[in-house]
Amino acid sequence: MDKQHLLAQDCVRYNLDVIRLQETKVRQFSDSRLPGNHRLLLFDQKDGYHGGLGFLINTRVNHYFRSFHQISDRVVYMDFFVPSKSACKPPCKLRIVNCYSPTNPKTILNPAATDQFYRELYVAVDVPTRYELWILGDFNAKLGKRSDQDYNSGLHKNLGRYGVGRRNENGERLLNFLVFNNLFAANTAFRHSSRHITTRTGWVKDKKTKKSFPHFSKIDFILCRSRSTATLR
Repeated sequence: MDKQHLLAQDCVRYNLDVIRLQETKVRQFSDSRLPGNHRLLLFDQKDGYHGGLGFLINTRVNHYFRSFHQISDRVVYMDFFVPSKSACKPPCKLRIVNCYSPTNPKTILNPAATDQFYRELYVAVDVPTRYELWILGDFNAKLGKRSDQDYNSGLHKNLGRYGVGRRNENGERLLNFLVFNNLFAANTAFRHSSRHITTRTGWVKDKKTKKSFPHFSKIDFILCRSRSTATLR
């Protein structure tokens, strides 16, 4: 069974409305249907072939879909209008952003590339405040554990209690983005085992024993408006 069919199965198995896809390696845009009539959007790449972004949209929410837009190889978004349960209330307008940042070593060597990524991301999140906003990103960033100094500085509005590791250069950039846009890193709000909250496993070799040990990092984040934290569960 190919990977696209497995995506369709996961959409049902885990009861997901939207799945964001990254590093698809796809070169040309496609808009297709998978088993179950789930919609698969794969975006083209103009500046390379190692990345690639996409979305899988569950068929049950596809009729709320309104539009999509590709800003660059690294930033795309979709808009949804979800009807209110009350006939006298307007629909909920929702933007979902998918993004893929340069790695931390690339940021250090070429900060202009990451500057450009964040300029594009600012364009994607530039929506009226009535919009619900969710950003699903591989930020290649370590936000680290929230410190007492962070809390006293008011960063508890942007970071939860369960970050991992130490903040790096990309983490500082991401934190500045969170603060400026009044966003919250949703997956720092939950306490789970490392294998459930970390999204990258590297290996570190002990200089004495020469043995390698796994090193877990959290570099992928789901961001939402700070006002939306009450909906997290």
